[in-house]
Amino acid sequence: MHAPMPKALAGLSAQEGIADTVPYILYRPEAVPDPPLLIYIHGGGFFYEADSGLYRLCMEYALGAGCAVMVIRYRTSDRYLYPAQDDDCRTALLYAIREGGRLGMDTSRIAAGGDSAGGCLAASLAQWAADEGIRLRFQFLVYPVLDRRMQTESMKRFLDSPVWNGKLTRRMWEILKADTSPAERGDLAGLPPAYVEVEEYDSLRDEGTEYAMRLRAAGVPVSYHFVKGSCHGFDEFFHNPVSERMVKERIAYIKASFGPA
Repeated sequence: MHAPMPKALAGLSAQEGIADTVPYILYRPEAVPDPPLLIYIHGGGFFYEADSGLYRLCMEYALGAGCAVMVIRYRTSDRYLYPAQDDDCRTALLYAIREGGRLGMDTSRIAAGGDSAGGCLAASLAQWAADEGIRLRFQFLVYPVLDRRMQTESMKRFLDSPVWNGKLTRRMWEILKADTSPAERGDLAGLPPAYVEVEEYDSLRDEGTEYAMRLRAAGVPVSYHFVKGSCHGFDEFFHNPVSERMVKERIAYIKASFGPA
């Protein structure tokens, strides 16, 4: 089960809704009329649902960057195999484009983001949107899962690292039964600008780095962050200097990349 929707931080409104068939929570800054929208896709190995720490981070993004954040509650792989997760993200994006104005958001400024497995879904959504002629402002990828082939050095090295590791990654892909992953796309040209963050002690580190470098080589603007001394999921430990610094950097990127209306 999803964690209960936590109380919104001061200055934010929170509401639950259904994007056609996909449940979501929408956080909106009360002082910003017609804010841009970040569609956010949570991690959890595709298997677990969102936790309270994830909602807290999304509220920080909404409040700090002055944007709305729609947290997608996609169907998880414990009950629904691939491509249900991608389908739900696409449904939510099309709903946001169609209904965002009615909900008081600026539908000319929409971005997709996510962490871990949610980063995989956000990267896949950005690729699909580009193929469909849908212009996203940016893709926001935090320690993302990107490559089901699992051949990087960090994937082989970090088999017992904190929170997440190579063994869990292998099991994750076995459960999902996906037949592709974002890193397998040959041509990355024309994709939206990207924020890509990787953690030093994370099995996913190298696939995130390689994807960021490939995006740059294809002419896509990339803001790449290698966070020293960090591990997967470090940012849910809110009151430490590294978490505080990186959340500020993420907010600065989101705010600058949405830009003015």
